[in-house]
Amino acid sequence: MRRIARMVLVLVLAAALLAEAAFAADSVSAVKLNQVQQRNADLTMYVSMSDAGGYPSRGDFTADQFSISVDGKALDVDSVQAYDPQTQGIHYVFSVDVSKSLTDAMMQNVRASLNEFVDSLGPKDVVSMITFGEVVTERILGSGDREAIKAAIAGIQADEGMTALYKGVIDAVEIAASRGGRSAVIVVTDGKNDPTEAMKTYTKESIYDSVKSAQVPLYCVGLNDREGVDTQSLIELATVTGGDQFVIQASEITGAMQRVRDIMQSALELHATLVNTENKAGFDEISTFKVGFQNIDGGFVTSNELQQNINWKNVPVPQASPSPTPIPQISLELDETELKYVSGETVTITGAIEVNQGSVTAEELTVSVNGEAWRATMMRNGDGYTFSATGSISGSVEMLEVQAEIKSLGIASRIQRMQVIAPTVAPSATPAPVLSVELDDS
Repeated sequence: MRRIARMVLVLVLAAALLAEAAFAADSVSAVKLNQVQQRNADLTMYVSMSDAGGYPSRGDFTADQFSISVDGKALDVDSVQAYDPQTQGIHYVFSVDVSKSLTDAMMQNVRASLNEFVDSLGPKDVVSMITFGEVVTERILGSGDREAIKAAIAGIQADEGMTALYKGVIDAVEIAASRGGRSAVIVVTDGKNDPTEAMKTYTKESIYDSVKSAQVPLYCVGLNDREGVDTQSLIELATVTGGDQFVIQASEITGAMQRVRDIMQSALELHATLVNTENKAGFDEISTFKVGFQNIDGGFVTSNELQQNINWKNVPVPQASPSPTPIPQISLELDETELKYVSGETVTITGAIEVNQGSVTAEELTVSVNGEAWRATMMRNGDGYTFSATGSISGSVEMLEVQAEIKSLGIASRIQRMQVIAPTVAPSATPAPVLSVELDDS
């Protein structure tokens, strides 16, 4: 009974695991394309899968469940890979508003959320951090040292009079893009662009194209305690990069940071190969990417569109496959279906060889009779040849099997048959007359 109970328990657990796996695979309600990266013809796309509640969906997804569209043209997915924090790293670039409009309590929430984020980093993750107010200040760059990062966080104070928001955005994006690999920019602000005279050249319009083409997702965390966040501008920048916007109270920032971390860590890597079907020769061109996902229950989900610069210079143009040389095919037609011959004499057969496919030279063709090659003469006639073949047969043969062959390729026509009419005996030579003379008198 105890053994049966254990078996029942195992079956129940197995069923539960299968049900959970099926649920995870079926629960994809949204696909978000976060980032596109290119190296020559190799394309890597990062997508986040979420269920109806907005939580990450995890499962054993396969490449054939995904489809990729590049400028409206379908591209096969070569492989799907889940993020592995033990072997893969992410470069997080924080850009933090330090204008005086943030209260001490708000800054305390910001520092606490940043410290908690650092505690959740994977072993390969690194952090860069800048702050923006009247100027942009680099606090730490590309560091994996947790203590050094936390020391930089501790030094953040909201004590500057102005807010160079767009300068803080573009500098963070450039830092992320310069390192290469997977990265994300997280901007924390409580307001809108309010720059000094020296920073007024940095506008949403002036940085828009650079932000869009950097291939880095931008997550904007707006602390709206005083309802001063420029939500429209932030959502435009976040959307165009495949990122997101969170407009929250400062006390809720930890949850927003965790959401960004979950998006980055749960994302799948889709690998594909670019093909330059339109022979694009330019260095960089904007391409529009989109991902589709086929649920196992039959439902189909499409992602957002993401525009990224693609360098087509090193993407090969597909070479046209050479047309295969057709295998020759030949047929045989005899002029006669019966053969009358004289015993002991050579026989001549005539007919035509048609080349139905490919090409054949006269030198490649032979004619065989009852399996033996006869001496044949070929004459070109359109796509084929007429021939006469000469050989010998014995008096006991009643049927000839005639076949044309391409000896070098081992290709033969269908056998044609000729009825043999019994041989006639060659007429005997007429003896020369012999005369004799007899004289009357000697």
